[in-house]
Amino acid sequence: MEAKTYFDKKSASYEISRSKILFHFLTGKEKRIAMQFLHPESGDTILEIGAGSGFYTQDLQRQGCDIIATDVSEKMIHQLQQQGIEAFCVDLRSMNFKHAFDKILAAGVLEFIPRHEEYFFVLAKHLKKNGDLVLVYPRTNVGGRLYSFYHNLLHGLSLHILPLHKLNKMFLRAGLEMKQTIPASFTSYVIHLKKK
Repeated sequence: MEAKTYFDKKSASYEISRSKILFHFLTGKEKRIAMQFLHPESGDTILEIGAGSGFYTQDLQRQGCDIIATDVSEKMIHQLQQQGIEAFCVDLRSMNFKHAFDKILAAGVLEFIPRHEEYFFVLAKHLKKNGDLVLVYPRTNVGGRLYSFYHNLLHGLSLHILPLHKLNKMFLRAGLEMKQTIPASFTSYVIHLKKK
């Protein structure tokens, strides 16, 4: 199954499943760290990749950020638009906004995409010089493998999880510098990058 198909199917129940105790426990710390790294301020232009049903988007909008949300799922985008959020159904490979953003957030997205490196170049192109890129990305430990196994077994999705040292080489080639990485849970890291 492709990620787009999976998220289209999950769109109706996605927010409900996010509110369950285990999911909330796993994502709560990720969100706190991601928001700390992103340091959103009123007027910031922020591009959110893989916005889903708006887990981060709504908070960023409440803080006065000028946010554009993207997702590959038309159904997720429709939900965001119904909430008054500027949202576009776009594949990261073909994303081509006419301006760069102060900050970009991609939480729980890149593991669903093969060939990460080309996407880092696309993200860097859409980020202003000295802009912040914040990623929530699976760890390569047992927790990350369980996360991958869960998606493969239950949903037929193949995740693409790379170790930090390989990611860092790709970041550097794309003109991105890793500033800080914090393990947010037994399954994930939050990674803060700056465009050089």
